[in-house]
Amino acid sequence: MLLQTTQIDQIERALGKSLTGVASELRLVDAADFIAFIRMRQTANLRNIVQSSTELHFKPGTLRLVEEAISELGWATPPLIALPMEFRYGGVQVYFKLELAAHAAAVALQAIIAEAGVSEFREILLKLQNALRGAKIRERQRMPAAG
Repeated sequence: MLLQTTQIDQIERALGKSLTGVASELRLVDAADFIAFIRMRQTANLRNIVQSSTELHFKPGTLRLVEEAISELGWATPPLIALPMEFRYGGVQVYFKLELAAHAAAVALQAIIAEAGVSEFREILLKLQNALRGAKIRERQRMPAAG
């Protein structure tokens, strides 16, 4: 199914809203560290950073770094880190880039795959929204019991 721009925007908004905590955690890492790991092709270190940032917000294995990250750094612009990611849960796979900048984060959709039988855009979006909710770790699951 070929998606229209407005449909892509809706998917990116749903992902972005769900990933705000993860993006905030990732932006605690110094941009220089990201750039060093990217330039030295230390993908395992980047995967560890992504995993430790996502485990606070998502169930294990639902969100992961899938390719080498990309950094943009110039004399006149602030750094930009692009992390190629995969979200997989509840019959939905989404491939996207999580772009981290100094004061913002963005999601750029690359592909979305829903389980067989789901072909209408509204069904795909609903399936994604439900999957994102289902994959999230709820606050009470994160907090240890008082005792």
